[in-house]
Amino acid sequence: MSGRPSLDDIITAACKVTGVTRAAFLGHDRPAQHVYARQLAAHIAQAHGYPYPQIGRAFDRKHTTVLRGARKIEQRLQAGDVGIVATLEQARELASSYASQRVAA
Repeated sequence: MSGRPSLDDIITAACKVTGVTRAAFLGHDRPAQHVYARQLAAHIAQAHGYPYPQIGRAFDRKHTTVLRGARKIEQRLQAGDVGIVATLEQARELASSYASQRVAA
């Protein structure tokens, strides 16, 4: 059994599936693609039980910004946004695979 993905694993996975660099993810620019990567990562991290303040510190954001981002992804899922489902699943699987590799090492 693999451990839960670290926040670093989740950030790396979100960056990979969205094509956003880590520097852009952690930066303070707000192009839509960068914001989307952060929201995706926030949703995954929250689903793995990380508290919003801890996610915020890892993302260099306020916890309320992280909360809003995770909720935005949830709203899109509830609205039936099929485009997000595949991306979200791909990022989840990738983050879990990173965690598995870390545990196996």
